[in-house]
Amino acid sequence: YFSRNFSRTRSVSKASIIHEKQVLKSQLEYLPSWVIFPDVERVEWINIIIKKVWPHIGKISQQIAKRLVEPKVKEILNRLRLEELSNFKLRNVHLGSIPARVGGIRVYDRNTGRDELVVDVD
Repeated sequence: YFSRNFSRTRSVSKASIIHEKQVLKSQLEYLPSWVIFPDVERVEWINIIIKKVWPHIGKISQQIAKRLVEPKVKEILNRLRLEELSNFKLRNVHLGSIPARVGGIRVYDRNTGRDELVVDVD
């Protein structure tokens, strides 16, 4: 009786471990990168700053888009000889009410030039 019951208990525990592993593997893609990769830093402080300045970023991004994006689009349209679209103008840039979030940051300091900085933002 004991060996049969022990065998059944061991089978059940083995099955639950396999199930837990499958659940964890299926959820890995939803975890922030700083959980999976130890060299990625958690940067919640940046998210707090972004949340505070988000209402003002929309106005600034519209000005930047007007100065940088609009002339480039016009240039491309002219180069493509699409004269009917060459009066292209950006009317509005809307980033939404929910602020962007940064999941993690990794800075590469190896295999880079002396005057080069590589930052991976998730």
